Amino acid sequence: MKTEENIKLVLRHWDAELRHDLPSVFETITDDCVYHDATIAKPIEGKDAIARYLQSIWRGFPDLSWNPDPKDLIATETHVVTWKVFEGTFRGPFRGLLPTGRTCQVPGVAIYRIRGDKICEEKIYYDALTLAHQMGILPRPDKLFGRIMNLILSLPRYCAFQLKGIVQRRKPN
Repeated sequence: MKTEENIKLVLRHWDAELRHDLPSVFETITDDCVYHDATIAKPIEGKDAIARYLQSIWRGFPDLSWNPDPKDLIATETHVVTWKVFEGTFRGPFRGLLPTGRTCQVPGVAIYRIRGDKICEEKIYYDALTLAHQMGILPRPDKLFGRIMNLILSLPRYCAFQLKGIVQRRKPN
């Protein structure tokens, strides 16, 4: 059955990623494969770009792992979708940030599109705000939300204050 083959393909792909084995990763993806990471503006297209992307993750989180529950895998003849928790320690440079040594556990969803017997597209969605907090680069999300709300609520007062100053400076003496 095609759905079972797709699940086995994704499991092989994960195994290769977790072992930091690029040749084996490449055996599971098409030459024109595209990765989408919810925190990166542009898609990651082709094996060279995917290699750089994976290597940057492996440098930042050398012990990265995930262990999804098999009941959280959903497969069709063209897609595999999974819920998983990404776990790792921020031990190396990552996207311009210096390591903090902090351990992160971030929930996420991965969607794999299959063409033939290979993955041609991977979409990764995860809680980037929680990741930033756990990496030690942002305050707790609930604290950050409160700060953002205070800023938003104070903007009308600030704008009114600034506008009042502009009007007063423009009044003829």
